[in-house]
Amino acid sequence: MAISRRHIPYYKEVLSLPGFLRDPVLVLGVHKISTSPRLGKSAYGPLRHARPLWKNLCHRVDAVRGAAHPDLVIPAEYEVPDLETLLRNRGIRDLETLDLFDRRATLKFDLNSQVSEQLHDRFKTLIDIGCIEHVFDTKQCIENCMRMLATGGHYFLHTCVNGYYAHGLHVFNPEALLAALELNGFEVVLERYSTRSGGPVTEPKKSGDVLIWLVARKTRRVGHFHIPQQGMWQTRYEPAANQKTR
Repeated sequence: MAISRRHIPYYKEVLSLPGFLRDPVLVLGVHKISTSPRLGKSAYGPLRHARPLWKNLCHRVDAVRGAAHPDLVIPAEYEVPDLETLLRNRGIRDLETLDLFDRRATLKFDLNSQVSEQLHDRFKTLIDIGCIEHVFDTKQCIENCMRMLATGGHYFLHTCVNGYYAHGLHVFNPEALLAALELNGFEVVLERYSTRSGGPVTEPKKSGDVLIWLVARKTRRVGHFHIPQQGMWQTRYEPAANQKTR
């Protein structure tokens, strides 16, 4: 998995949140950082050196028409190979990566299963960049993440909420994620939506491939896990139920 240069403005905002990044940190997956377009070997000849300038020009045009984030500045600290390096350069010393298949991960675990109690309340920051949509049992996955996070810690969740055909096993209704967080003792401190190319989105249901960027702070220990219900059904049937009781 990789962090795209067009998404870096969102990571800048998340990492600047007060108290967000604290030891120990858990990252789901191992993530490369891509800050520049890939260039072919010799196919473009002298034009190879002009490609980054062309890409930047295209990005600026996209930003003007809303297809890319208007913040085009990529700080030097992001010119590193991966997220782990970036976090360690920011002072993180206790960092774990969790992935069932990637050999580089420090923890091997299937998030479809209940996480060991030894990992409950263990981490102060938990980062899920596009993991949950690839896990079949999303209820168990999000519950595991909530339980592994310590009270007062922050949970960063980034996933698909529209489009993305066959990208993962799921595309989420934002209501489900937000309700699950609220019901289980989390306070949302950041909520953003973007296109695949990083353009800010105000109406996710009308914009094709859409990503959600969520950061929530854990306010209490998770006891019984509360499962959200879709609010539209309660709204639809509540008037009829009220009429019958009169």
